[in-house]
Amino acid sequence: MPKSPPVEYFEFTCRCPVLTAGPIMAQLSKIEGLDVSAPHLVTEVRSFSRNTAATGSNPEIGTKAFLAEWSKANPTFKANDAVKALRADGRGGGSAAYPALNALVGDGTFKKLSPGQYSRADVKALPAPKKKAKAAKQTQVRRDVDHQTFLLRNASRNHGRFNTSWMKAQFEKDKRKAGNVSPTIAALLKKKQIKRVGDSEYVLMSKAAAPKKQAVKTNGAAAVEISVPAGV
Repeated sequence: MPKSPPVEYFEFTCRCPVLTAGPIMAQLSKIEGLDVSAPHLVTEVRSFSRNTAATGSNPEIGTKAFLAEWSKANPTFKANDAVKALRADGRGGGSAAYPALNALVGDGTFKKLSPGQYSRADVKALPAPKKKAKAAKQTQVRRDVDHQTFLLRNASRNHGRFNTSWMKAQFEKDKRKAGNVSPTIAALLKKKQIKRVGDSEYVLMSKAAAPKKQAVKTNGAAAVEISVPAGV
């Protein structure tokens, strides 16, 4: 009995998404000589590893070790800074940062300075800034007489005449500010106690008018002239 010639065929597995499986199976069944076996659903659970080339993250280093290393360049930091550093490294955010921070405080690696503020345990506390010495309060010098009276007295001693420069020198000798001369002169001009007679030249009003002379008659005697101050 002669032997039957060998039959050759390919057997392969075709994978396709679930949503496109129907049309693909329909096309395959129309091919002559192609025996499509019963399909079965395959479910795979894939785990995605971090892209270390893109982020520079090393998944083998835990969050605690990462923060401990990161703190070498950030000896004092806020919790938000640690959260941002973890996110930038692809390690999640606050859900990973706060447990790690608490653990590092617990084992003495970090110190909690205040709510949300941390530092490495080996960082010494910075000395408190020195308080600036308060500027000594300027005490107002009490004078026996005010500026107006002082100016009038000096003008009277100078034959009732003065100029601004000379009066400033008198103020400075008495440890008064020379800048007070002009306001004092203005006040006395307004009160008509002094009079301007030239450029920065002044006289006291009592000296501004020459004294009037009046003749006084006596009983049969010759008239005698007497001087009467102005304003009398």
